[in-house]
Amino acid sequence: MYSSPTSVYSAIIEIIKKAGLFPKPTISHTSGSKSKVQIGGKEVLNFTSNNYLGMSDNEKVKDAVVAALKKYGISSGSTRVLGGSHDIHEELEKTLAAFIGADDAIVFSTGYMANIGALPTIINPINIPGMSGRDPKRDEITVFSDKSNHGSIHDAIRLAKCEKVVYKHNDMVELEKALKNCKTERKLIITQGVFTTDGSILPLPRIIELKKRYSAMLWLDDADAIGVLGENGGGTPEYFDQNIKDVDFYMGTMTKAFGVFGGFVAGNHDLIDYIRVASKTSILSAPLPPILSAAVNESIKLVKQSSEDRKKIILLAKQFKHGIADLGFEVLGGNAPVMLVMLGDDNKSIEVEKELAIAGIMASVVRYPAVPWGESRVRFNFTSQHTEGDVNKVIEFFKTIKE
Repeated sequence: MYSSPTSVYSAIIEIIKKAGLFPKPTISHTSGSKSKVQIGGKEVLNFTSNNYLGMSDNEKVKDAVVAALKKYGISSGSTRVLGGSHDIHEELEKTLAAFIGADDAIVFSTGYMANIGALPTIINPINIPGMSGRDPKRDEITVFSDKSNHGSIHDAIRLAKCEKVVYKHNDMVELEKALKNCKTERKLIITQGVFTTDGSILPLPRIIELKKRYSAMLWLDDADAIGVLGENGGGTPEYFDQNIKDVDFYMGTMTKAFGVFGGFVAGNHDLIDYIRVASKTSILSAPLPPILSAAVNESIKLVKQSSEDRKKIILLAKQFKHGIADLGFEVLGGNAPVMLVMLGDDNKSIEVEKELAIAGIMASVVRYPAVPWGESRVRFNFTSQHTEGDVNKVIEFFKTIKE
């Protein structure tokens, strides 16, 4: 019996802390997005940043922020529909759409806000007074979601309270079987481009094939692929040479490869206009500050020119994978900037994280509830700022713990 209505929370935290699983964020005293950061007066190698192309510290991007600060100030002043929409917001949306080849785009404050704000209203279309001839039966929908999708996607589906099928990670046989047996007319496939819990890339050509065969819509969360995959950084559609028009809803982030902040959804004009009038996280939330919009605009120009840096990131990731695998560890990840070393036991992973820190290496443990109990792993993100020597230092560390 709990002593008060709030005592359940204290009980939960007590259990987590006793198990040694309470998160203790590492506090950086310099830019936390660089490949080397200052922690407690000590310089350490940083493999936790997703500032893949170094744009967060790029001088041209920072100059764009300073210029926008002088012109616009800091805050947008209000929501987009009540006077907080600026020319720089519209410019950014056009720039993002053009970057990936879509008709239009809408910007959100974060990628999480994009998913939980736009997805539920795509799943459940809003009711408009006077809209005649609408058949509730035809509005019924089934959502097909990859088991390894990001938590924001799972949260969005829960908010939508819809019929859902969660299929095994990247299992196209199971997905097709579910699509074939689906009874609703409307179907929505939701998946990611790069999965950060195992570093894998979705089989986009097969997904698009199934989408077309079974008349489904496709929502692609390409947060960790945009800017990094593809010759020009166009994400998984460019990487697989697929037509972006075959992706109904393309979601991305400006926080990672673009090195700034915020999220967006791109698609055809009608779909994006619908999100503008239906998504509460856009209508009722403050938009991205103009200074950050200016930063992303500048960053996109530079990302287009960063093909050599994109190649470097993948080469470093492969160097890491081969070096760690040769020591006998299981390494997850493919042609993407994310690699994970499987350790299994949660406490063991936390212990390895601490030993890495002592060795001057910062990496992140991925554990329950992000992954199932007993499948804990250590994640390494690779950026264009890292060097072969940085990767060799990590390999040498794992050599010592293997011995």
